[in-house]
Amino acid sequence: MLTVEILPLLAALLLSVVLLSAGLGKLRRRWSFAATVRSWGVGDTAAVRLSLAIPAAELSLGLGLAAAVAARSLVSLMALAACSLLAVFVVGQVAIVGTGRRPACGCFGSSSRMGLLTIGRAVGLGVLAAAVALNGVGFGRWT
Repeated sequence: MLTVEILPLLAALLLSVVLLSAGLGKLRRRWSFAATVRSWGVGDTAAVRLSLAIPAAELSLGLGLAAAVAARSLVSLMALAACSLLAVFVVGQVAIVGTGRRPACGCFGSSSRMGLLTIGRAVGLGVLAAAVALNGVGFGRWT
């Protein structure tokens, strides 16, 4: 039976797997992901930088969350960092979709289009990350 103590652990591990999967998917298709980023309306230099920075951030946070869970230390802080990254994703997608465009999002290295589904997924994952960050059951807050 799942107890309240185990739920934040499972949520943090789920976030870790999602972030690792997303980062690896983008790296596997790094050249097409750079083109995807360019389609968001950023310049060539920014597109190249973002196409490296986004998967690096996802992989770093995914590994950080997994390590924090294993060590039972800094889980809340890592979840807060993941929540912050997801908030940036939400704001970016809303800004782009708000212009009436629906370019590929590049989520998980795919060519799916930005829209309510991709925004909703990022919001949902952000809420999950925030719940882990604020709750910290079983880990102690900010430890």
